[in-house]
Amino acid sequence: MNSELLVHHIIHLSSNQVLNTIVADSIRQMTNEIATLMSNGMSAQEAKAEVARSTLVKHKRVIFNENGYSEEWQKEAARRGLHNLKTTPQALNTYNSDKNKQLYESLKVLTAEELEARSNILYEDYVKRICIEAQLTSTIASTQIAPVVFNYQNSLSTSIQATESLMKQENQAQRQLLSDISSQLNQLLTNASKLTSMVDSLHHNEDGVAEHAVFCETQIIPVMNKVRAAADTLEVLVDAKSWPLPTYSQMLFNQE
Repeated sequence: MNSELLVHHIIHLSSNQVLNTIVADSIRQMTNEIATLMSNGMSAQEAKAEVARSTLVKHKRVIFNENGYSEEWQKEAARRGLHNLKTTPQALNTYNSDKNKQLYESLKVLTAEELEARSNILYEDYVKRICIEAQLTSTIASTQIAPVVFNYQNSLSTSIQATESLMKQENQAQRQLLSDISSQLNQLLTNASKLTSMVDSLHHNEDGVAEHAVFCETQIIPVMNKVRAAADTLEVLVDAKSWPLPTYSQMLFNQE
């Protein structure tokens, strides 16, 4: 089995494995509570009802019957003290926690070493994917977008000079457009170069995979977003016919 298939295998198994482990642990806890109550003289029916009531009271904070994707739930979940893990490194850090290792081992699902091995594979996959995406982002910015913007910038500059020479006055609007394009192009190339350097530095960094993943999350992805923001701005400033990639309007309205 190659590494990519192994990762997909782990991911697909993990979701069901986690859910089933949670259910098994909950059943175990409730069964033990019922047995304790019955040993103290309570009937089976009464014990089951009591455990059901106490469990609901104890864990009702996880119940939310409205839009779970809304901003309202984000705030409410925080108020209730619930986790809101939005990134892969955050989720994997929890997945590989001491508490979860103890849980998996107590139910003989996975040993601590097996859980850590799976966590490491998922960390490595995340880092690999982000590095590939970062390098590709840098390459597209430098070799596809920047040359087109340079050509349009040169054409615009020539046009402004010719117009001003003929009209004997400055064209402030055109000069501002040229300035905006130059500024965004500088942002594009500066951050594209920074991405390449960051990926190279990560390859020579001897920290563990968890630290590499956090670096990707907190350092590389924000720079990728800066490249994307500059490209998005340039897309609406540069001649659409020259733009090397499908524009948003073309993707939305299927324009040729």
